[in-house]
Amino acid sequence: MSADSPIPAVEWLSTQGCNLRCRHCAPRAGKPAPNELETAEVQALFGQLSEFGVERIHISGGEFTTRSDWHELLALALRSFAQVTLTTNALLGQPLGRALVEIEGKERLHVSVSLDGGELVHDRRRSRGSYAAALALLAEIGSLSKEIITTVARDNLGELMHLREVCLVRGVPCWTIQPGLAMGRLAPEEALDSAGRRALQEAVRSLQAEAGAALRIIAPPTTERDGAEPCRCGRDHVVIRPDGRVAACVFIDDAGMGDLRSQSFAEIWRGQRMRAFRLEAARGCVALSHLGAGASRAEGEPPAAGEA
Repeated sequence: MSADSPIPAVEWLSTQGCNLRCRHCAPRAGKPAPNELETAEVQALFGQLSEFGVERIHISGGEFTTRSDWHELLALALRSFAQVTLTTNALLGQPLGRALVEIEGKERLHVSVSLDGGELVHDRRRSRGSYAAALALLAEIGSLSKEIITTVARDNLGELMHLREVCLVRGVPCWTIQPGLAMGRLAPEEALDSAGRRALQEAVRSLQAEAGAALRIIAPPTTERDGAEPCRCGRDHVVIRPDGRVAACVFIDDAGMGDLRSQSFAEIWRGQRMRAFRLEAARGCVALSHLGAGASRAEGEPPAAGEA
C-alpha cells in the first residue's frame, strides 16, 4: 500500500470516560479527558474521513455510550462508512441492545461485546451484574453482526473453554482474544508471563480446532517471532485518540503522528512520520520490536475490536 492510498480502517478512541473501572484497563478509563473532541468536531472528522476514502471505522473508548452524543454520532457513522464496529462493555444491557437493533443502518453495524469469563470472574474484573448485562445485550441484538472480545490475564486463562461455549450456544460467530498488557490498571504480576503466553497460544489453537467452522477465533501475536509478519499499524490501520491526536499504534505512547485540531487527516496520513512508521511496520510488529516480546507494555498488535 502506498503512503498516499486511502486507508480502509480507522480506530477512534471516542472517550476516556467509562462507567466501569476494570482492573485490567490499559488506558485507566474513568473520567472523560478535559479536551476530548466535541460533537461538532467529530461530525467534521467523519466527513473528512469519508471524503478521504475511509470505509471502515471502529469506535471504542473508554466506553462510547458514556458520551451524551453517542447515539447521534453512531447514526452519523452508519451513514458515513460502509462498516462500523462498536466495542462496548455492555453494561447498559438490554436497553442498549434495543437501541442498536432499531438504529437506521444497522446492517452496517458490527457489535463487539467485552466478555472475560464466567459470571464470577467477569464480575470480579468489572462490576456485579456486568456478566448478566453482557448476555442480555447479546440476546437482544439477535441477528446483528457481532463478536465477543476477551482480554486474557492470569485470572481468566482458565475461562476460555467456558467462553467458547458462550459463543457456540449464543450464535456468536467470531471471538477476538488479546493478551492483557501490564500497563494501566493491570499489575505486572497479573499479566501473562512467557509461560502464560505460550499457554494462551496453545489454548487458542486447541479451541479453534475443536470449534471448527462454527467459530472464528482471532488472536494477535504474543511473541516476537509471531510478530514477524507485516504489522497493520500505520499501513491499513490507524488510531485517533479522544483529543484528536493521531497514532499509528495504540500501544506506543510516542507514536503520535499529528493533531487533527491543527492538521487534516490527509496531511497526517501522508506525512513523513507516518511514512517512516509504515516502513518499519512492513518488517513486523512495531510494538514488539520496540518493547520486546517480554516487555510489560505490549504483547502484540492493537486488537481488531479495541478494548472496553
